[in-house]
Amino acid sequence: MVEYRSQDRFVRRENVKRFNEMLKAAKDEAERQQILKLLAEERQKQRDAGDKIDE
Repeated sequence: MVEYRSQDRFVRRENVKRFNEMLKAAKDEAERQQILKLLAEERQKQRDAGDKIDE
């Protein structure tokens, strides 16, 4: 069970990194808004799981 939580935490952290990189390359406002939504959802998952968040 601990292994799954570590993996989940890793995936959430990597998703946040990926979404931040995607924001830098967004081509238009619609794409940017979609990425921001995904980023907010992933950050909420981190908060809900009690992850340490580097903001």
